[in-house]
Amino acid sequence: MGAMKKTLDVFKRKTLFFKQIVTISSLVNRNVFAKNVTVRSDVRRKFGVCGVLNNVTQADDSMTKGLRKEIESEKKYLQKDKSYFDTWEMTKTGTDVKMTKTFQSETISVMFNVNNSLVDNDMFDEFEDEEYNGPPMSSRPSFIVEIAKPSGMKMAIGCNVEPNKESFDQFEEIQEREEVSAGFEINSVQVYKDERLPTNYVCQEIDLQLYYILLDVLIERKIDSQFVDELIDLCTNYEHQLYVDFLQEMISHFSEK
Repeated sequence: MGAMKKTLDVFKRKTLFFKQIVTISSLVNRNVFAKNVTVRSDVRRKFGVCGVLNNVTQADDSMTKGLRKEIESEKKYLQKDKSYFDTWEMTKTGTDVKMTKTFQSETISVMFNVNNSLVDNDMFDEFEDEEYNGPPMSSRPSFIVEIAKPSGMKMAIGCNVEPNKESFDQFEEIQEREEVSAGFEINSVQVYKDERLPTNYVCQEIDLQLYYILLDVLIERKIDSQFVDELIDLCTNYEHQLYVDFLQEMISHFSEK
């Protein structure tokens, strides 16, 4: 969880930055509105629409300057990719990530998307015996583990990184088995040939004994608590990189005249 320790400052800086942007935008918009109401005829007569557009340009310039400062500060918190997943082949397409490796005759794929994956870590206090002292936010996306056989038969196991409140009682019962400490929960299972389709049956209510066995199936393939911890580190850093890229794209947008 080493890469997550710096998330606290990152989260605070993101929040402060956007509060400043909202404040600046509000002030500029109020100024434009006031000019339109009090000297609207003068503005139209002397400047046409350009008088109003000039104020908008000032807001764009302020936004661009603020974005550049934000990017410089945020870059300091980016971590180099660690060698957690050296045995995996990783493909990143925007917010989609796919990791693939072989296990005996099988092909194991893990797929996830970091959009909408930031979670408030305070929610874990009630689930853990010791008080949580980590950062307030981390990227914890749901993920799918696909196990492909040489024949083309595949099983897709949907997983959540953290247990939700509704299913936590069942998760606690599973955790009572000392040999199981997965760090995630299974929420769905599909079996299909070649391609996963929307029309494929999805099993979401799994018998408890089968649930135990499925956990063991994943753990034997190294989808375990260590994998999940490293996945959270990877996703948190990658999501932050995408945030910095997003700020760069905002600069490109506001810089275009």
